[in-house]
Amino acid sequence: LRTGVIQISRGCRYGCGYCIIPRTYGQTIRYRPVAEVLADIESLPYSRYYIADESLVFTHVTDRAYANELLDTLA
Repeated sequence: LRTGVIQISRGCRYGCGYCIIPRTYGQTIRYRPVAEVLADIESLPYSRYYIADESLVFTHVTDRAYANELLDTLA
């Protein structure tokens, strides 16, 4: 599989009992700047990439705003 993996944030505001993310990275989501994510994607040696981040599907207004900015930039 020749695919790059990009992580866009750390942490999670939800405290689901089965999930290790809030306990490991904290309960505040810290997003990487969109320009930094784009630079990482452009530096990949692969033509395909996978955004490994569950926060893109969260419905909180902050998460949606970031997702919209990121996806608009990638488009």
